[in-house]
Amino acid sequence: MSDASTSIRDEEPVSERRPLEAQKRNGPFFVVANVASGSGGEARLEELRDHFRRSGAVVRWVPASRDRDLEQPLLWAAKAAREAGGTLVVVGGDGSINSALPLALESGVPLGIIPAGTFNYVARDFEIPLELGEAVDTLVHGSPISVRVGQVNGHPFLVNASLGLYPRLLEDREKAKRRYGRNRALALAISAASLLSRRTTTFSLDIQRASEEGQTLGAPHRMDIATLFIGRSSLQLRRVGIEEAEAPGELTAVALRRPSALRLLGLGIRATFGALGDAPDILSFPFEKLVVDENGRHRDSVKVALDGEVLRLACPLIFEVAPEPLRLIVPDKDAPGRNRS
Repeated sequence: MSDASTSIRDEEPVSERRPLEAQKRNGPFFVVANVASGSGGEARLEELRDHFRRSGAVVRWVPASRDRDLEQPLLWAAKAAREAGGTLVVVGGDGSINSALPLALESGVPLGIIPAGTFNYVARDFEIPLELGEAVDTLVHGSPISVRVGQVNGHPFLVNASLGLYPRLLEDREKAKRRYGRNRALALAISAASLLSRRTTTFSLDIQRASEEGQTLGAPHRMDIATLFIGRSSLQLRRVGIEEAEAPGELTAVALRRPSALRLLGLGIRATFGALGDAPDILSFPFEKLVVDENGRHRDSVKVALDGEVLRLACPLIFEVAPEPLRLIVPDKDAPGRNRS
């Protein structure tokens, strides 16, 4: 994409209802719209523009048509929001939100979300409405809260991070979709069959957690695992029956020992009924810092999925809470999720 500033579209409020309040509360809003996320495309984007016009907010539009085009628009929008004292807004799914995290954390600007993805875990976890009009109202009249963000080797995540089976499952599913079409059940079945035929990678875990006196304790664990899942989303963890880390400086890890295909199926059933935490093949624990290294194969990097986006990172992998919290715009009420620093 060329210089993002050449594509900026300014819109002044057409509504006279509380225009000053809309501008002073969180605006102006610098909106990066990933129209490829979810369904609806341009029609949904035009509906969103209409909601913003009716809200009385001042908006600067920074369009992006594909996920790979998000970096430059987000960079420009974050810089402009910081200079104007405004808010960086992402229209998209959890992956698009993840792309904005480094810039929001670095610049210190509030991050606003218009959910437009498939699962929208971030929005649901913080009770941000999925309906466009209500989501815009949250941006205009909501409040920023401090949210702890996980990171691995400096790469932040707001929903989860994983390595082992899950990143490979995501890639195999995309390959199957390209080959066999958008039949989700077929693509998932083919990718799962391919996954079970592969060799399981062994990782070593070095867990560190603060004691009651504030001293860091080392508790090394070595095991053969198929997947390591690091959760930050309380919604996801509750759904599968895993307790969320209570301390603000901690994350929750879920390690899956190497199971047979039959036991893997059983674990899937347990997860469906929210009983994964009781499974003998599952080890879950809170931590402040988790160091993960690959055993035996000594490759330069391993695949890690961050909020559903797969990338390669060099070992050892260091999971921890980011030093600075994210300022996230949420509904202005005393609801679960406030002050999650």
